Amino acid sequence: QITIFFQMMMSMMFNAFLFAFFYTSLSKCESRGTQVVFSNKIIIKEDKKTGKILISTRCYDVDAQFPIVEAHVRMYVMDRRLKLHLLRIQEPDDDMGATLHISIPFEILHHVDHHSALSPRGMPLVLDSGGLCLRSADSPAGNREEIGCPVCGETYGTYDRLWKHV
Repeated sequence: QITIFFQMMMSMMFNAFLFAFFYTSLSKCESRGTQVVFSNKIIIKEDKKTGKILISTRCYDVDAQFPIVEAHVRMYVMDRRLKLHLLRIQEPDDDMGATLHISIPFEILHHVDHHSALSPRGMPLVLDSGGLCLRSADSPAGNREEIGCPVCGETYGTYDRLWKHV
């Protein structure tokens, strides 16, 4: 009985080794790491409709035979003290998970607003973010109100709503 026990244990260990070996050979991350290609330049442009500054880059899935499904993206900027700051992504919307469909070339957009780490200045009457990573596009959409009245303290989503209040 001891012999049968050790034979079964060795058989199970050998089967587990074979399963792990074939599983790791099928899911090689080295070949998948070179599958997504990003542009090596960032484009800074002004939106013709709104006049706002946008930063964009492109990415593409090279292997059309085995495409990457449900890829997600984030953008960071590094300051002089080597500290990373998260940049909120406008397209694909990072509130929805920033899911990419990169079988076709996909453009990633960051809106440079007063909450962005790349913004050179602040906005008047805007409340402090309190350490949160915000974006100004959420305020006019009604997700959040950020412009405070200096008299009563009531907050509004846009400057137009503030002026109607005053």
